[in-house]
Amino acid sequence: MKFNLFISINFINTNKYCSMNFNFLDKNVSITTNVFLIIANIINLFYNIPQVIKTYKCKSTRDFSFWFLFLRVIGNMIWLVYAIEIDSFQMLLNCIITVLSSIFICFYKIKEITIYYKKEKEIEKVNLIEKEIEEVNLIEKEIEEVNLIEKEIKEFEEINLIEK
Repeated sequence: MKFNLFISINFINTNKYCSMNFNFLDKNVSITTNVFLIIANIINLFYNIPQVIKTYKCKSTRDFSFWFLFLRVIGNMIWLVYAIEIDSFQMLLNCIITVLSSIFICFYKIKEITIYYKKEKEIEKVNLIEKEIEEVNLIEKEIEEVNLIEKEIKEFEEINLIEK
C-alpha cells in the first residue's frame, strides 16, 4: 500500500514541490519488523486513547507533570519531522497519535493550572477579608471596653458627687 503526499512550499518568487512517498510497510526492514511496527502503533493508540477519555471525563490532570507533557510533545514533534524526512508512515502515525493525545492532555493541564491559581487568589482574598473582619471585631470589642470604662467612671463620679 502506498500513499503519496504533495506539499507546496513557497519561497521568494519560486514554487518548489516536494513529494513525500509514505509506504504503509517500511521497505528497509523485514516483514516481521513491519508487523511489530503495526502492533506498536496499535498499542500506542490503545494506551493513549483511554488516558484522553479519562482526562476528558474527569477534567483532571493532577497526576501529570506539566514538564512531562511539554517535553513529550516537543520530543514527538521532532520524531514527527524525522518520520517525514525518512518517509516512514508507521513512525509518522505513531508520532501523530502521541502528539495529539499529549496536546489534548496539555490543554486540560493548562486549564487546571489556571483554575488552581484563580482559586488560590480567591482564597487569598477571602483570608484577607477574614483578617480584616477579625481586626474590626477586635476594634469593636475595644470600643465596648472603653465605653464600659467611661460608664464606670461616670458612675464613680456620680457616687463621689452624691457623697459630697
